[in-house]
Amino acid sequence: MKKIVLSIIALFFVVSNLNANIIDDNKGTKGFAFNNIGVGARYNALGGMGASIADDGFAMYWNAAAIVADRPQTNISFMHDLWIYDSYRDYVGLTHSFRRSGVGISVNYVNPGDIQGRTAPTDTYTIVKSYDAGVKLGYGFAIGDKVRLGFGAGYLRERISTKDYTAYVASVGYRIIDLFSGLMAIGGQVKDIGLYTNGDMPGIRFMTDAALYFLKGRRLKVLCGLEAGLDNYPEVKAGAEYAVSKSIRMQAGMRSLREGRGMLSMLNGGISFMLMNRISIDVAYKYGDITGNKLLGGSSNLMLSMNMRM
Repeated sequence: MKKIVLSIIALFFVVSNLNANIIDDNKGTKGFAFNNIGVGARYNALGGMGASIADDGFAMYWNAAAIVADRPQTNISFMHDLWIYDSYRDYVGLTHSFRRSGVGISVNYVNPGDIQGRTAPTDTYTIVKSYDAGVKLGYGFAIGDKVRLGFGAGYLRERISTKDYTAYVASVGYRIIDLFSGLMAIGGQVKDIGLYTNGDMPGIRFMTDAALYFLKGRRLKVLCGLEAGLDNYPEVKAGAEYAVSKSIRMQAGMRSLREGRGMLSMLNGGISFMLMNRISIDVAYKYGDITGNKLLGGSSNLMLSMNMRM
């Protein structure tokens, strides 16, 4: 078991630290980037991490291996993410866990708002309707008491004016729980493995994070993580969650990565309310700023999500 655990951890950390030359060669050449934007207010508030702790319908994005729970349960998760102007993002995920396995489905939709465009230099500008959407199926199962594996298959679609682009992708993830006498969990996934597309192939992404538990009843979680893709530089992430009571949890997190000639830094914060031990309402606020780039300033957005457990 120890050899399996160490091999999985080593593999994900190796592939996450991609060579910068490979990234430079592929930067800006990958499609369907909307599928790389994290979902769930709680996980975004933690700095964009959920592979090691996701336990609801948002696990369909963060890690298919996280579908497997300790007991049979069903989760339905919703998210509404307000962006700049009239753009927004919606997500719904449904997972069901049996005793040793689980299944799930999710739908992700992005509306970039009204965009002015024209098909020829002499044409007048008109409103161009565009959208991004994705559907994903997932399956996870347990190996022993601590190891979970998961697989996902997705269909992605982008419409830009009158042109449609589609892609079929796959993902594989792992989670290892109750390490060091229950003080640590670790998880990760390789996502957006392109199987077919009629446009630019999606960029494969590698995500991994670890959660450390402190205080009685695991009231404090401290997370650190790494995410990278074939067309961008690695992101370093850190976050923490503190349970004020059984009904209230507070989160804070950050993420940093190289963006062009500058550095993109994001500071996030959030709060979660648990109702009747079955319904969780999460709110997150994200602020990002690119230093070293005079053309781009800071931006912020508000995110709301909810999960119902049955």
